[in-house]
Amino acid sequence: MKKNRLSNNHPSGYIAFTAVLVISAITMSLVISSVLISVTTAKNLLSAKKGQETLVASNGCLENALLRIKLDSNYSGESLNIGNSSCTISVAGSATQKTINIVTILSGVPSYTRSIQAVVEIEGTGLSLTNYQEVQ
Repeated sequence: MKKNRLSNNHPSGYIAFTAVLVISAITMSLVISSVLISVTTAKNLLSAKKGQETLVASNGCLENALLRIKLDSNYSGESLNIGNSSCTISVAGSATQKTINIVTILSGVPSYTRSIQAVVEIEGTGLSLTNYQEVQ
């Protein structure tokens, strides 16, 4: 009679099964990390794109405000729609200096808001932009 060399006291394949579980866990964590990095990168790119679109719209509204001030020194502001953006322009100041505040909202999901402020000196028929900054 042959003796059975495998002992029933030690389950066969235990080490191989444990190795498969460990390798699977490491692989899953790498896949999940890669997916999270991809999602974060996509969100950052979308935010940068929306920020750039909003800045372009804000500058367009500023150019409109400068033209209006040049044509009418009593111009006090308005609301404008430029593409998917809406700007609220408010102008305050004296006859020789105006402060222009612009709040631009880019619609969509998620929406994006940007505010800029500019100071303009009025000299005869000319305008001089003396300060331009983004306001938080």
